[in-house]
Amino acid sequence: MEANLEKKVKEHQAVLLKYPKNIRQVGEIGEGRRIYVEDYVMTLVLHLAAKARDAYSSAVLLGQKATVEGRRTLFISGAVEIPQQWRQPEPITDLQWTAVYDEIQKYFQNVEVVGWFLTHPGMELEPDEAICNVWRSGFDGAGKVLFLYDNISREDAFYARKEGEFIRQTGYYIYYEKNEEMQNYIIDVKGGQSTDAGYQDDASRKIRQKLAKKKELQKSYLFHQQAVYTAGIVAGAAILVTAAAKLNQSTRENLAADSSENIETISKNNQWVTSGSVTEKGIETAAPETEETQEKDGTKDKAEPDKKQSTKKEKNKTEKETKKDSSKKTEKKKRYKVKKGDTLESISIACYGTSSYVKKIKKLNQLENADKIYIGQKLILP
Repeated sequence: MEANLEKKVKEHQAVLLKYPKNIRQVGEIGEGRRIYVEDYVMTLVLHLAAKARDAYSSAVLLGQKATVEGRRTLFISGAVEIPQQWRQPEPITDLQWTAVYDEIQKYFQNVEVVGWFLTHPGMELEPDEAICNVWRSGFDGAGKVLFLYDNISREDAFYARKEGEFIRQTGYYIYYEKNEEMQNYIIDVKGGQSTDAGYQDDASRKIRQKLAKKKELQKSYLFHQQAVYTAGIVAGAAILVTAAAKLNQSTRENLAADSSENIETISKNNQWVTSGSVTEKGIETAAPETEETQEKDGTKDKAEPDKKQSTKKEKNKTEKETKKDSSKKTEKKKRYKVKKGDTLESISIACYGTSSYVKKIKKLNQLENADKIYIGQKLILP
């Protein structure tokens, strides 16, 4: 099987990659090739569409062709604007191609041309003769795609070329990752404006915010751990230095006594150091308790039973609270009402920000087929 997979990779001039974790599905995904478009590429798409008020704007799509889990996949991780707007699509000139490749070398690494993007207000999302002429002159090759976008209806369409004809793809994925190359390119295209907002819709914004929050939490955790570790070392060193100084001072004072007194004094000093308490000023002495002291205070016989009794009460109280909390958690289960266009994968991403809960939702609702859910169905969420 591995040999067949490697053969497919060579046939399609692809590389082996992994599917992204943070994704959002657009449309229905068929059995053919999967298309993944990075979020910042969609940001450039909307920017070019806003510029094209009464003309065509276009861009060269960049990325990698891959075979993932035995399935042909296209990752579109970058795009470069073609430096001209048309009244009608025309074949790209050598001068335009030179400018495009200069931008690719300046901003991107390890990418190839994987398609063409075209936008016009109110355009038909069907390739006409003019679009076909541009495609044949500059993009006609294995594995490339055509991406059309209408800024008025806010609809788009992907096309793949098969046996000389354009075949419309049923859907694609938008994925989210650290893409500094594309981000830097968009900042320069927009004249220094930030691109932190990404693809302007609620789902994309929430995912970007979660990724940013996760990075900040990781940084904060590492800083906290380092601070705790450093403080522990400093505090430990201070305690050792103070204790050593006290012990040396006490030892020097007792050197004049006889040997038996010296031995007894050192023994007491050791006990005093280990039973001392740390304060802001150093170590305070705590006199060791004897049986006589405990008998006078009346604490020898009473302390242990009271301690055992209070420990038992606290344990019973904790067990009751734990059972009560677990019963409340069992009674309250999250439910989700299926809407049009929903899949288990899209529901998992919308509710948890990742597609890793698909198997859990399927198992929890006893679904035989993850693709067969209906509108209005109420699903139990983990």
